[in-house]
Amino acid sequence: MSVPQSIKDTLLWKKAIELVEGVEVFTDNIPCKELDVYNINNKLRNSVSEIPVYIEESYLQPTKTGRGKTIFMTDFTLNECKDYLSQAKRLKLGETDDLVERVEQLRLLLQGEQVIGYQQPA
Repeated sequence: MSVPQSIKDTLLWKKAIELVEGVEVFTDNIPCKELDVYNINNKLRNSVSEIPVYIEESYLQPTKTGRGKTIFMTDFTLNECKDYLSQAKRLKLGETDDLVERVEQLRLLLQGEQVIGYQQPA
């Protein structure tokens, strides 16, 4: 198995970027911006955009404590993102099940667990 040369070569990073792109597509397709009275669109975009930043910061931290803090912030932000997706679904702004599943898969990867259906390239 090859060792990633940078964070951007890891499965975790790639899945985080896929989540960001998925959320951007979702928020671009909210049928009526006037229905978004809770400003879910902006909150969701802001929270999901932080995830790759925290992942990169955790990769660059020189200490376990520093990595732990940024991993905690990543997990917190994933929870926030999941909450906004659930709220968007309750408000009938669109279907979010696929994005929620991506959040959960990313959380498993963050915790070091293997996600079924995904394998690191050899």
